[in-house]
Amino acid sequence: MFRLVCALCALCVSCGWAATSEDLWSAVAQGDTQEVSKVLDSDLLDISTIRGDSGETVLHEAALANHTDILQLLIGAWPAGIHATTPARETPLNWAARSGHAEPLKVLLDHWPEGLYDNSSGKTLLHEAAVHGHLEVMELLLERWPEGLGATDSSGNTPLSVAVDYEHWEMAGFLLLQWPEADSDQSLDCRFVVSMGCNNSGTSSPDWQNAARSLRCSQPGRFSLPELQLWLQCGGDVGAQPQGTPLVELLEDEAAKAFLEELLPKDSINVLEDWRTWLVPAAAVIAAAIDVYIEQRLVKCQQQPEVAEDPFLEGAKKLVAPVFVRCVLLRRLLRLNEVCVAVFFVGFCLMLANWVVWLPVVALLYVVPGAAIHGCKTVLHRPILALTTDGLPSQVAALFRMIVVWGISLWMEHQLTEGTLPASWFSFMANPHYDSWYAEKVTGQWRNSRLQDDWPFGWAPESWTAESINEATLVKFSYLNTTAYTVYLFCAVLWGCYQRFCAKRQQIYTSGPGPREQEQACEIMNAARELLQKEPAQFGEVDERIKPIVACQWPCKGSGLYQDVAMTVIDMALDINTVVKFIYRQDFYLGFVMGFVVVRSAVKQLTRVPPWRWREAVSASLHRGILRQDVLDFLKEEKRSAAFFCAFFTAYSASNSVETAFEMIVQIISMGWSIWMFTSHLVEEYDLDIRLVDDSAPEASSSNRGDTSVTTATKEGTEGPEAQMPSTQPPVEGLSPQCCEDDEEPSPKARVSL
Repeated sequence: MFRLVCALCALCVSCGWAATSEDLWSAVAQGDTQEVSKVLDSDLLDISTIRGDSGETVLHEAALANHTDILQLLIGAWPAGIHATTPARETPLNWAARSGHAEPLKVLLDHWPEGLYDNSSGKTLLHEAAVHGHLEVMELLLERWPEGLGATDSSGNTPLSVAVDYEHWEMAGFLLLQWPEADSDQSLDCRFVVSMGCNNSGTSSPDWQNAARSLRCSQPGRFSLPELQLWLQCGGDVGAQPQGTPLVELLEDEAAKAFLEELLPKDSINVLEDWRTWLVPAAAVIAAAIDVYIEQRLVKCQQQPEVAEDPFLEGAKKLVAPVFVRCVLLRRLLRLNEVCVAVFFVGFCLMLANWVVWLPVVALLYVVPGAAIHGCKTVLHRPILALTTDGLPSQVAALFRMIVVWGISLWMEHQLTEGTLPASWFSFMANPHYDSWYAEKVTGQWRNSRLQDDWPFGWAPESWTAESINEATLVKFSYLNTTAYTVYLFCAVLWGCYQRFCAKRQQIYTSGPGPREQEQACEIMNAARELLQKEPAQFGEVDERIKPIVACQWPCKGSGLYQDVAMTVIDMALDINTVVKFIYRQDFYLGFVMGFVVVRSAVKQLTRVPPWRWREAVSASLHRGILRQDVLDFLKEEKRSAAFFCAFFTAYSASNSVETAFEMIVQIISMGWSIWMFTSHLVEEYDLDIRLVDDSAPEASSSNRGDTSVTTATKEGTEGPEAQMPSTQPPVEGLSPQCCEDDEEPSPKARVSL
């Protein structure tokens, strides 16, 4: 009987519990304060265990329903309830801010002031108010936490950007008034940016005006006709191309699109109709032709009569030298590093520095040490000597140059981005257009231009924008290359000093007059002479590593003649593309200068091998297995100083004239192509140049390196029996008679400088 009574009591209690829970939810929802108080006073339930369908507590429900008195009762019965969270980690404070009512929010904040800064749900209370556009709640929150304007949610958005995304324009305007220093470059909706930057109230800042004019914002295609007209009145360009696409193609509103199409033919600049578009290339062609004609006339007047030489001699040297010279790959990497550093300092740094000051400073840091080491006359004749390093003096000068130029570059970048020093301290050296360039290019066109928008690169990830490509391939690579070159110079200087002070100097790049160098000189000269007397199939008899020139072959085995010609033509086409970019961007001065360089190189190539002789010259070279002099000159011309200047101009174009990610890729390829061509020329003319030096003459310095002229061992005025020794064979230019006799010891007067 006792057990039956207990069971009945338990059943009654459970039935009362269920009814009490339902009564409590109903009372809270209806705002019945008396019923809530009655249920709480009964002490028959634990309200902390009561949850709704979304996992909310009764405190969440009271806060959302704006029942302040009931909320006070619930907090008194369950003080820890203000910290309770839903499965989405939302507290009653989040629901109060979502409700749009300030009173329940005040009650909760009075009991839990720290809850104002809570963002465990991924957003703050300010973001909740911004999402729903509750201006009264936002004002209350900002009174207690003014710094919350800059708070970010889990996605990095501020309350201002959230209000703009949800198109709460009144809320966004209020937040902007409270935060006038807000960054206009937050990828906000263009409609809001234009309304803030182009209003006629006089309250818009210059930053917002510039952001509106240049469309540094998101979704410009959502302009309505009034918003488009406001943007045009603010100074917007009808030919603007946000995200790399013309604005007229992005507009969704048909009325706005039709309005802009009517204005486009009248206001846009038609490049083809501009007379300067045609004058600049024509002037470049005429100037280049005149320059080549005058140069050839001067050379012909100063040229001394010479003995006819074998037209395949230089080609034979080109085949022989890489076989006998050691560490060719390391030399090529070093020269490539030097050229990349020079292009970085001369081309890319112009985005930070004022070219009027920067170019003379860099020129002096290159030319003055070179002139001091090699002599002014030699540097004027061979400017590449100022660019290359070989030996301790030039390495010390290069290390000093790197420290000075790189230090100035980093300092200017810091000042332009941070602005910690007064502008007068560096304004004379800094680029006055840096801010506008950065706003228009980096955070404007580049950030919104994705590589996958162009059909060849539809497979590219969405994150591959022109900005990311520039950052990865140009900025980071330039810094990495510059750092590596500085470390190399530092180690080379330490090693050179160690060799000098320890009297253990080892001549690696400049061979001395020892027996080993004399023997190597004779080997190279005899090999070149013997190569001229062999058929292509017999080149392996001279040295198995010497291969004849062929028309085409696999890249892993070398480069064929047709492939070299194709690379030359592609390089010229890429350079012409850069000229067109300059003219299209109305940089007519740069377009003229680079056009002059490109056309001058092309005209000189045509003078080397006229079109009507091209087939015969190529056939003769392939038949002989050695490049003939005219074909060799044709290929070299595109690699000379023109390649370096083109690399410099292309580097500047990649930072100034590029608008889309695809154009960025093309300019990077063009710049790398020119750098590689000039590096090849530098190695051939500087590291692989074969020439004999007379020891009886004053000691030849490294200033003569890279000179294609040959110094024979028997000069006029040379004393000793060697000068009178007859040769049993006709001497070949660059070949010592002493080296042509196999059974004769090499002359101590002759040595090779490699």
